[in-house]
Amino acid sequence: MNVQLNTREAHVLKSIMKPMASLCPEGSPIYYDMAIKMLQQQLFSPGALVTPNARQMLLSITEKIAYAQMSEDIDDILAEAQEIELEQETTKVQSMKKSKKNSSKGHLLIRSALQSTTEPLSRTELANLTNLRLSSVCARVRELIEEGEIQVAGTKWDKESERQVETLELV
Repeated sequence: MNVQLNTREAHVLKSIMKPMASLCPEGSPIYYDMAIKMLQQQLFSPGALVTPNARQMLLSITEKIAYAQMSEDIDDILAEAQEIELEQETTKVQSMKKSKKNSSKGHLLIRSALQSTTEPLSRTELANLTNLRLSSVCARVRELIEEGEIQVAGTKWDKESERQVETLELV
């Protein structure tokens, strides 16, 4: 912490903090916290006999310490805000990469096919509608589910494969 005290103020602070010297190292944040408490005690304790000039100096020292603490707090807040901003920017870039990834022809065809019908479709039906290979449809569907763009709507009997298959719909 950078407290800007003149020589006289530094000497006064050091003498006030002398009883606390063994408890907290000079210049540490706890040193300045204790200094403010000691200064307030000097200023506001009942029966304190402080001359107007001494009172002015003690108030000046207290203000300078408080200002330095606020400056340090502001620096911490700004650093934290920059970290949050960087995280948000990173998340935004990653999201953009994912959305670009899921904007391929296959993704668009699958989304269009699901939009064009009122009933959920199976992967086989999507492959037939889009003229894509079933393996490509399955891969694109998995990616779209992971992105939260489509979801499993239920199951139905597939005559081609003669088994229950999942049906899909847009979210």
